[in-house]
Amino acid sequence: MEMLLGLADGPLKGKGLALGPGVGWETLALAEKFPQATLMGVDYDPGQVERARLNLAARAALVPRVEFRRGDAATLSFPAATFDFAYELNVLHHIRGHLAAIREVRRVLKPGGRFFLQDLSRRFFLPGLRQLFPPESLFTRAELVWQLEAAGFGVESARGQAIIFIRARRR
Repeated sequence: MEMLLGLADGPLKGKGLALGPGVGWETLALAEKFPQATLMGVDYDPGQVERARLNLAARAALVPRVEFRRGDAATLSFPAATFDFAYELNVLHHIRGHLAAIREVRRVLKPGGRFFLQDLSRRFFLPGLRQLFPPESLFTRAELVWQLEAAGFGVESARGQAIIFIRARRR
């Protein structure tokens, strides 16, 4: 998460969207680190959402600023221009329709909103492991940058080969 935080280049403020936060540890850590941010975590797996809610309940001070919901990243249930920033940590390669998820993140971000990504590229996975993921969900850094730009993001920073770190801004 420290590498991802390096992409933020300043404190996170306003409303943030966490794609696929799992049991919520990173989202809760961000809420503790950035008290001027409210965070909405959306995960496809109802079991993960339930565990994230239990982890949130154990940190009562964060309850007013953090929420976890079940949802599909490719069809987010929020109005356009809801969030100031969004992030994902190693989630896109699990989403068969990750291009739709990228477009949805752009839709729900306010103009100028930022999207912070940390994900695993095709190069991360040995050939045998690649078979565990839909082929269309594996990408290189160059392909992911192109996909973000095609969806309406300006890519401000992109680094890494096996593990990719990207900072993008909604145009």
